Amino acid sequence: MKEEIKISVVVPVYNVEKYLKKCVGSLLRQTYKNFEIILVDDGSSDGSGKLCDSYAEQSRNIFVLHKQNGGLSDARNYALPYIKGQYVTFVDSDDYVDLDFLERLAKPLTGKITELPDMVISPHRNEILNRGSLPVRGRSQSYQNLGPEKALEMMCYEKEFGTSACAKLISIRLVKKFPFPKGKIYEDLATVYKMIGNSRRIIFLDVPMYHYIQRKGSIRKGKWSPSVFDIMEASGNLLDYIAVHFPDIYKAGVQRYFFSANEVYIRAFNEKDYFKIISPVQKELRNMWKVIRENPQIRAKQKLRYWMLINCPALYRRIWTWGMFIKKG
Repeated sequence: MKEEIKISVVVPVYNVEKYLKKCVGSLLRQTYKNFEIILVDDGSSDGSGKLCDSYAEQSRNIFVLHKQNGGLSDARNYALPYIKGQYVTFVDSDDYVDLDFLERLAKPLTGKITELPDMVISPHRNEILNRGSLPVRGRSQSYQNLGPEKALEMMCYEKEFGTSACAKLISIRLVKKFPFPKGKIYEDLATVYKMIGNSRRIIFLDVPMYHYIQRKGSIRKGKWSPSVFDIMEASGNLLDYIAVHFPDIYKAGVQRYFFSANEVYIRAFNEKDYFKIISPVQKELRNMWKVIRENPQIRAKQKLRYWMLINCPALYRRIWTWGMFIKKG
């Protein structure tokens, strides 16, 4: 029997004392056995750091690193010199995974294969804290071979999977070649496309096994700050990369740019300077509108939403806010 390839699971930890038990518990019960868990305590001010140490005392699979707070990217990068696995997967410390998560992701690494994949990608399942999972469309549960162009196209449309570094098994070569940008939010968007674009072989497993928990206080659910524009910088770099290396899917990159712009609008809705904030983004969208309009892969409802970002931002804010009010009611 072929020996299992070692996988390193990197878990950045910051003030998640209430959620860490579920996360680590789901990893310790994995059906796949040849793996290590690296808990990176990113200067937690609650009991998370001590909790990490207690887990390490209970399991030889767990290795703990303590460092000063530097953010998610810095915590992930800090683990790189300590990784012993040939492949890496990232798990956020307030999320959790199915018990066969690693086994299913690692399946394409076994058997009679001539070339190991650089990445194995799967979707994630969205859950709202204390409210359970959101509906998931039907999945084929099959393994698909992808080239980097097709994988980037799928990522940009976010129908099968998105830009998150989580729910992906990534070769250590790519992880070390493309570290996450320190001091930026939307760090995954700024990095994952480079990993995909530099992959020779990618496997997509159409099974959501990673549970992404949406909660108050998470890094992307806070109030407006200028750092939100990091998403436009990352999306612009992605679009430029596609234009140079994969021009046949340029329209997919434009779709991702509009998707990111929508996030900026939403985060700025309650700001007094809303129209001033969105103005430079609005101008860029107007220049790209023709590509969206002529893209048959974007549904009419989505095109209308994007058209409103350009032409009716006040009405769009009103409609979106009213929709959220109805949902909460």
